[in-house]
Amino acid sequence: MSRARSSEDAGSRHAPSDRERLLRLQARIHRQLKQKTELALGRTPVAIARYEEEFRRDFRGAALGPLDKDSVIERLRAADVSLIADFHADPQSCRTALRLVRDAIRPSEDWWIGIEMIPSDQQAALDRFQSGKLSRDEFLDLIRYEESWGFPFSNYEPLLHWARNRGVPVLALNRPDALPGKADLHERDRWAAGLLTDLFLDAGHGAPRGRRAIVLYGELHVARCHLPARLHEVSRRALGRALRSLSVHQNNERLWWRLARQGLEQSTQALELRRDALCVFSSPPWVRLESLLRWTEGETAPSWKGDDDESFSPDALSSISQDAQAISEFLKVTPPGLDNLTALTLDGAEQVLEAARASDVLDSRERQLVRKLVDANERFYFPAGGLAYLGTSARSASSELAAIHLMRTRTREARFCPPGRDAYHQLVLENAFGFLGSLCLNPRRKCDLAEDHERRLAELSARSRLSAFERAELRARRGALGKTSIPAPGLARWLETAYVGRMLGKRLHQALLQEQLRVEDVSPLFLEPVPGKGAGAWGKRHRQLERMARSVPAEASKTEVL
Repeated sequence: MSRARSSEDAGSRHAPSDRERLLRLQARIHRQLKQKTELALGRTPVAIARYEEEFRRDFRGAALGPLDKDSVIERLRAADVSLIADFHADPQSCRTALRLVRDAIRPSEDWWIGIEMIPSDQQAALDRFQSGKLSRDEFLDLIRYEESWGFPFSNYEPLLHWARNRGVPVLALNRPDALPGKADLHERDRWAAGLLTDLFLDAGHGAPRGRRAIVLYGELHVARCHLPARLHEVSRRALGRALRSLSVHQNNERLWWRLARQGLEQSTQALELRRDALCVFSSPPWVRLESLLRWTEGETAPSWKGDDDESFSPDALSSISQDAQAISEFLKVTPPGLDNLTALTLDGAEQVLEAARASDVLDSRERQLVRKLVDANERFYFPAGGLAYLGTSARSASSELAAIHLMRTRTREARFCPPGRDAYHQLVLENAFGFLGSLCLNPRRKCDLAEDHERRLAELSARSRLSAFERAELRARRGALGKTSIPAPGLARWLETAYVGRMLGKRLHQALLQEQLRVEDVSPLFLEPVPGKGAGAWGKRHRQLERMARSVPAEASKTEVL
């Protein structure tokens, strides 16, 4: 073998894998966001810094053991009081808490839900709101929510809504503003511990049989030496026995990167730190830093409307630009230009509709589809108009549309939703690439898999009346499972391509992380212009990608993971 060839082989052996390059990219994003948030927040007061240092001890020297979701639920149900960490600016921490609450609390059981963001002297107002006697705005004005708390109420609304519908009482736990020492974090721990202990007092005759509580409280407070320690002291003194507590940390960055170094960050749902403490993982650590940065910059999420997707309202074009840069770096391609791209959110819906009406590229069927997509708050990319519509701006929308903009720029496909079977495959691949791109930036993002489609189909089929969107959804989910064919372009076929594409994108992402595929194997099938129009080229690419992803084991349904 020649010396040149030997040198070349040595260089290839030391070249970082796609997984290593992706982790480095994510680590850089994480570092940059940490720097930005530290600058935005300023210097941490000494007392809080000390309290935070005590919090970090929970993660040092712990003997870590993996837990699945069922084991986490068992721990919640075995504890008297479960303390779930809340990262106040991040809606994902509240969504994870709601998923845990839904699975832990069963009908006819005696449970309470405790929340930090409402002062305890506003319990009567909270009760009236939960009983429907106060509107949302009346309640928030009455308790002066923005002044006393200030983090997005929309983060907590789904949990309160669930508790109201299930008849589960909610307990306000924060120390009232009028009391001295409200800013003292240890005093707030003692106050909450007293209120939680009172739940287990039954007219002086001991704890009610079977009563349990799940509490959403600031993440620093749930450290072993903070609220759990105070609860142990206060309850032992008042009840004659210490309440059994469980601390549920979320998405700890130290543990996340430890798992990433072992290649376990995707498969690990939770880690046991001790018998009375664990950490669950539902999103990477930089996602919550991003939410905190947006909050510090005054960007607020729209009111909760009944879904649980993460929402935000940044400069949409700036977000797409940043995401396109990161995705292009991972794929080893030149980032797309954005000079001729317009990015709009819900506020620009009328502008989108006007662009569709004025377009001489869209046919009447495509114009009708644009209207239906806007009505359904679906994100989409409109290539002829150079327009990306994010709807209410789910955080994943900008990364999806950034990837689709990259794909459309390089393949030079100009039709919005062309007819024909090959166009179906084109849209599937577009959705697959969009989802794959979003997974580069949020690798824990979920999509509906086969079991989820079956479950949703059962729900829809059991209803006597369906809206127009639900009828389209029903057809699309059947199509995604291969139960029916949707030949005509329209909303149902659009949704079907999204469902099929996201499942493919998820499997390709797993294959890349497991190093069963390389970026060089995958990206040309998405990004190279298609030769021979009308010759079924997109279908050939779709089938090739399906074969490439076939070796990846099916993931668990999203209802089975955190």
